Amino acid sequence: MKRLKIYENIALDSNIIIYYCFKTKETQIVEFTDKTHKLIEFLINQKVTFRVPKFIINEINRISFAEKIEGMIFKKELTNMPKDSGYFFKMKLESKVKYKFNLLQQKEWFVVEDYFPSKESIDEIHDFFEKLIVHPQIDEFLNKKRKGSQIPSFEDMALISYSNDKHYPIITNDYDLSFFKEDLYGKKLSCKIFKLSELDLYNN
Repeated sequence: MKRLKIYENIALDSNIIIYYCFKTKETQIVEFTDKTHKLIEFLINQKVTFRVPKFIINEINRISFAEKIEGMIFKKELTNMPKDSGYFFKMKLESKVKYKFNLLQQKEWFVVEDYFPSKESIDEIHDFFEKLIVHPQIDEFLNKKRKGSQIPSFEDMALISYSNDKHYPIITNDYDLSFFKEDLYGKKLSCKIFKLSELDLYNN
């Protein structure tokens, strides 16, 4: 985490925000929620401001938290699951996650900004990913992201553009953003990108 102390502003992707909101007294996402909370709290203490473009908030609002919870229960991604994880448990958890998401947007250290990328920027980023079809690691990339196309969503490309325009690094756990992060940075298409799972909470 020490690598992130030099930044005053950091952008977050939708996954990191969702991980943060899934921490309740009853349950959390097994692999990522606790780490996300420790990371966010550490950076808040370093006076970091988290910057999020409004389209990321809109993307999360489009997600059905009920469907997200169903998927996590099926994949056994939640801790402290009750024996009866039926309708009332799901409704209660969904209500708590939505509440935390709305509360997060009121924090002084969490700033939602209006931003829309230029067509030129999106075209340039799209072209970068399109040309990856001949990259020696393309099969590994597609296997990790579990999708047939190497082209990210519009929101992911727009976040890359946002990062580059504003000079904000991104914290993410999304392979679309992180797998070729050094290439994106090297071609001046983005600011630095940090993958959550690669961050050591104590040494880096």
